[in-house]
Amino acid sequence: MSPELPSFVPRKLVYRAAEVAELLGLSTREVQRKMAGGAFGELKRAGGSDERPFYKIRYDGLVAFYHDMDEQL
Repeated sequence: MSPELPSFVPRKLVYRAAEVAELLGLSTREVQRKMAGGAFGELKRAGGSDERPFYKIRYDGLVAFYHDMDEQL
């Protein structure tokens, strides 16, 4: 069983960057930069064009990032 998130985080398969930003108290742009840098692991492609794809954060990636963030505090 993988570690869980706090109860205030809804359990979903994928999350938009804006949702994660609100949950973690970060800016959407900061979450997007972290997504691009691989901080959330493998992302789920959720549409967009070939030139401008749209990605969402997988639950497991959010869990891993949250626990890494918690350990750094």
